Amino acid sequence: MAWWLRFHTGLASLGVPEPSATSFASYAGHIVLGATLMSTGLILQRGYAYEAIRDAGRAVRSVVKAAAVWLVAYLSLSLLLKFQPPLSRVFCGLAVGLLILLLAYWRLLVAHYLTPRHLADCMRRRVLLVGWNEEFRRLIEFTSNTKNVEVELCGILLPAGPWTPAVELPQGLEVIGSDEELHEVIERCACDSVLAGAEGLNDRELGSLAAICERELVDFEIVPGGFRALRSGLRLRRIGDVPVLGLGRLPLQSPFNLHLKRWCDIVGALVGLMVSAPLVALFAFLVHRESPGPVLYRQRRIGVNGASFDMLKLRSMRLDAESGSRPGWTVKDDPRCLRVGKFMRAWNIDELPQFLNVLKGEMSLVGPRPERPEFIRDFKHLIPHYNLRHQVKPGLTGWAQVHGLRGDTDLADRVRHDLYYIEHWSLWLDLRILLMTLLRPGSGY
Repeated sequence: MAWWLRFHTGLASLGVPEPSATSFASYAGHIVLGATLMSTGLILQRGYAYEAIRDAGRAVRSVVKAAAVWLVAYLSLSLLLKFQPPLSRVFCGLAVGLLILLLAYWRLLVAHYLTPRHLADCMRRRVLLVGWNEEFRRLIEFTSNTKNVEVELCGILLPAGPWTPAVELPQGLEVIGSDEELHEVIERCACDSVLAGAEGLNDRELGSLAAICERELVDFEIVPGGFRALRSGLRLRRIGDVPVLGLGRLPLQSPFNLHLKRWCDIVGALVGLMVSAPLVALFAFLVHRESPGPVLYRQRRIGVNGASFDMLKLRSMRLDAESGSRPGWTVKDDPRCLRVGKFMRAWNIDELPQFLNVLKGEMSLVGPRPERPEFIRDFKHLIPHYNLRHQVKPGLTGWAQVHGLRGDTDLADRVRHDLYYIEHWSLWLDLRILLMTLLRPGSGY
């Protein structure tokens, strides 16, 4: 279609191609190579995987990513191998647009016609749960609330003997026996896979379950209960012949990503300092006029890997705001705030000097907000996974702050948002957070 549009419609007036270049025979090799590259791109993007066929959103994303990779690879090969006739750039642009439009529409149709229950059930894997823990509860919630899920839970087997589940059992899923009845239940329920919770079952019992599944040609999988945070980084590796499950590399543990983020921070901090200099000067004058004294406020904070640094802010409170009392967060209508300070805090103007912290490498434009050492000494014992926030540089703004979690708000919820950011970091997520900070007053610290 791209060939026809390029050479046999009004688009043919774009440039003067050689007569031989307009024939289908001369472009047939280009088209076959292009189709092969696109199919390869879809394979690499898992575009033919079960979940990409059933889930329309995932299907469209795989098509868009594969088409982008295709365009780069196609043009690079044409330059490297010097295709004859030369490859038309207009043809490539039309082809990538049509690939995205028509393949995405086709995938949406496929996903739509797979939605009827009799077709969806044929493609679902029937999974039997053995044991019970917090992960299983979340799995049941996910399968109950998600359309086109790839698994169907067919029941629970609980460990035989004296055993008390750490988490309350669900109401909607039937307990159909004990783990000692696995052989009979597999035959009765026609299970495709057995999913065992490591909690409540010892190594001997897990080995026995795995042996039964092997004999019955049923997949056997284990949900590890020891990982409560940063789950997306889990990976299996081998030390000799011993399989070891642990945390793999997080996005910001990659040297390339670290350097990319650092260069973006440097550019952003320089632009931020130049743009904000007049505003900082104006509000520094207003702060000094209302409350004579230093206009910059240095506060000790904890950064990446627990290193401490002095974070800069425009002073928004009285000079004696913390005299005679323990450090604490600001609250709504805090009487310690200056009149101009309330305005600055509402619009994040007091944070502008922190571009200097970013330039020095102590902070990043985006990341978990840094906390004071006095608070961290308590938080790391009271709040699960709190110190995992210090695996990355703190930021001027963060995922928690743009969701309204600042000041006197739920710390556990803040930590959950910070860990989400650490696990799912990308330049697009950083840009999104920066835009949300600019567009939502009060979404910074």
